[in-house]
Amino acid sequence: MMSKSNNKVKLGHISPHVGGGVGAVLKDFIDLSIFHEVENHLFCLDKCDTNFQQLAVSGVKLEALAYQSDPSFLRFLSECDVILLHYWNHPLLAKFLATVQIPPCRLLVWCHNSGLQEPHIIPSYLTRMARKVIFTNHCSINAPNLKSLYQSEAHKFGTVHSTHSLQYFYEVGRSRIRQDLVTRLLYVGTVSKAKMHADSARIFASLSCQGFSICVVGGPDHLSLQDEVASLGGQIDAVGWTHSVTNFYRNADIFVYPLRNDHYGTGEQVLLEAMAAGLPAVAFNNLAEAEIIEQGETGALVSSVEEFIDSVKTISSDLAHYGKMSAQAVERVVCEFDATIMTKKLIDYLKATLDSEKIRPRLPIDDKSKPVNELEFLALNSFFDEALAWDVHHNPLEGPEFILSKIKLSLGNPEMASIWTAKTKSSPFHYLSYFPTSDGLQNLIRMIEAECH
Repeated sequence: MMSKSNNKVKLGHISPHVGGGVGAVLKDFIDLSIFHEVENHLFCLDKCDTNFQQLAVSGVKLEALAYQSDPSFLRFLSECDVILLHYWNHPLLAKFLATVQIPPCRLLVWCHNSGLQEPHIIPSYLTRMARKVIFTNHCSINAPNLKSLYQSEAHKFGTVHSTHSLQYFYEVGRSRIRQDLVTRLLYVGTVSKAKMHADSARIFASLSCQGFSICVVGGPDHLSLQDEVASLGGQIDAVGWTHSVTNFYRNADIFVYPLRNDHYGTGEQVLLEAMAAGLPAVAFNNLAEAEIIEQGETGALVSSVEEFIDSVKTISSDLAHYGKMSAQAVERVVCEFDATIMTKKLIDYLKATLDSEKIRPRLPIDDKSKPVNELEFLALNSFFDEALAWDVHHNPLEGPEFILSKIKLSLGNPEMASIWTAKTKSSPFHYLSYFPTSDGLQNLIRMIEAECH
């Protein structure tokens, strides 16, 4: 049942966008999958500026599908052997899944978020739409809405860790010169309270005062972090966003990765880059990081601020063990997380579906009596309780109050509130930026702002 054209598997990718880490992963998968007789076609819901021109797609490229009608889109989908939907909680993808009747196909979903915390969940309805839901980190089976499903229907799930090509980082790691002093610390990634541990500034300030130099690469709140560290008597070099991070890894000794325990990441591309570049990593013992770092072998997983600081000092004080950890970090990534491994595993899942019949995916709310509204898009993709979306569907005027009741306790805590008040990252404000005329979202945001004030 494969495509007759050159016996290649015709694979259609549906993605909200192809920027950032997902774009890099997708680009390298496409480049490598060509050697496995896969013909790739890309369907992008948003305007694809970042990485788009670099993607070596061998067939169709359609972009901005959420903004303009393209009659050929559904026809192209129906002609593909397999559809791979790249999922994370993005407003445009939420609308697409709730409103577009996808033609009969073999649909797989590859989830690029952990699904462990609201609003960055992996919705249960995906398991009813798709042949298989593929995690990027096995820790996702612990999500409250998926744990029992996994136990009863394990065949519906798989795991393929996402990564981009790390060849340049391997070169850095394998040519790393042993240091007489291990004092240079590096953080790369999103700099915001929505992702970083609340005590990150305290950790950095303490290590700075004990003689470590600390470079922080990423934004958007890097200058605020720099000021906070300074107010505690420490100093960091806050670089902000940059197009190339290789030299930062080359000029560092230890990777410090203090993320809050409810962050939404899974692949943790920067953690893989750092380890591939030979940097032992210190991180809090969160589920996603614990799948990557081997305790005492490639880094340290800690449970408190004090342990974090002590672990950095311990790793830096034993040069022989530091050198061993550095080499083991490189080999860990090569053997477990390389892009060639990812590509082979994913293609095995794709090809396993080829003998099955194409079926029409079920809509998450299939009620022809009334249209689905924007507040439902948010409810469907942000909360473990699926009944919430149905409540919003049947009582749209009360929808903002239903949702507020779910997050009201979080809004009383500034750290937790930052998840729901961020301008991006799946928050109600993020949804409003895509659906600015939605009365339901406008009312919900007014209620959130009133609660926060």
